[in-house]
Amino acid sequence: MIHPRDRLQFAFDACYKAFSLYPQPLAFTASPHRNPRALLKSLTSAPLRELTAERLGPYAGYALTTVGDVEDYKHFLPRILELAIQLTGQPGLGAEIIALRLKQGCWREWPIEEQAAVEAVFREAFALATHRHVGEADVQGWLCGMAILDLPLTEVLDGWLANSNANAGLQVAQFVFDAAGFLHAVDVAGQAFWSYANETTLHFMRAWVASVSVAERMIAALDGASADGWIVEHAIRELAEVQSQTPH
Repeated sequence: MIHPRDRLQFAFDACYKAFSLYPQPLAFTASPHRNPRALLKSLTSAPLRELTAERLGPYAGYALTTVGDVEDYKHFLPRILELAIQLTGQPGLGAEIIALRLKQGCWREWPIEEQAAVEAVFREAFALATHRHVGEADVQGWLCGMAILDLPLTEVLDGWLANSNANAGLQVAQFVFDAAGFLHAVDVAGQAFWSYANETTLHFMRAWVASVSVAERMIAALDGASADGWIVEHAIRELAEVQSQTPH
């Protein structure tokens, strides 16, 4: 069986190939307040695959809003996605922000191979995140990003619950603890990035979080997880509290 880490690397390699036609920009169309010349100089200081989060993060946050166009973003997108799994703390390198930039760039109008490359990275990044210990990966970010992009969620969620890996079970509990409040919030501000997902997806995710299958997976995670059992306990309490405060 191929390890999720290797599947994600295959997805990154395919992403670099799919977007290799887009050259490094020679100039940025940008607000002067962004100092586009200095920004471009920083971004061209190393080969694409060697750009650091510190150099690429600011551009990724400004892209398509106050700096550059879609073709510029496509050039840097493979490296942006590659850095997004590293929890760099750079706002522009979060999965949710990347998803929003893709929607701004009308990514569903891009060539099929480019769309497929993006989908594969989100799917495999999420899968790898569920295998890692809590605090070492942004499960909620990748899942929310897929929701924002209207990607199918049923299969990846079923796979997550079926995964017997100890980290996968704890990640379910951590997700419930982190996301239950956002998913059940009655206003846009309270929903945070989940507000950019459509209502059908939000309804689906609320039902999934409250499902018997999720509860069983969290309880199963208690076996052999004595040091992390508190995560499950907190998740169950958080979900019960959120549901008690949610209008029906």
